[in-house]
Amino acid sequence: MPVYEQNTVRELTSLSQDTDPAQNITVERTGGFAGVKDTIDVAPHGSWTAANKRGIRRTGELTPEQNTRIQTLAADPRIAAEAGRSRPPTRCRDAYSYVVTVGAVRVAFVDCPADADQPAASLALSKQVLGFTIRPGL
Repeated sequence: MPVYEQNTVRELTSLSQDTDPAQNITVERTGGFAGVKDTIDVAPHGSWTAANKRGIRRTGELTPEQNTRIQTLAADPRIAAEAGRSRPPTRCRDAYSYVVTVGAVRVAFVDCPADADQPAASLALSKQVLGFTIRPGL
């Protein structure tokens, strides 16, 4: 293959990777009555890894439909807005605390219905990731 063709292929591959809207997603869930610590990492194309506080690791693959659903939730522009908000201390005890990371955007919150201004998009994404990975049927 001539040099110019190799460079063109390399540039097109790089361009398609740069414009792919799929993001790495991480959901960390801690707290609750039992003191859980779960971390779920979802790769842009659907493979996932989960670990708990005991160090037990699980892996899996989302169906194309599940991955589309999660990536659609992750692309919600409200997540970036939620990342910029500060939150007062929670009014709940034994609630789950979450840190949701989408690409470079990070949202930390407590899942407490009594707290004002819950981050709806981040909460929906975290519940869906849990439901498709370590808590099927959620």
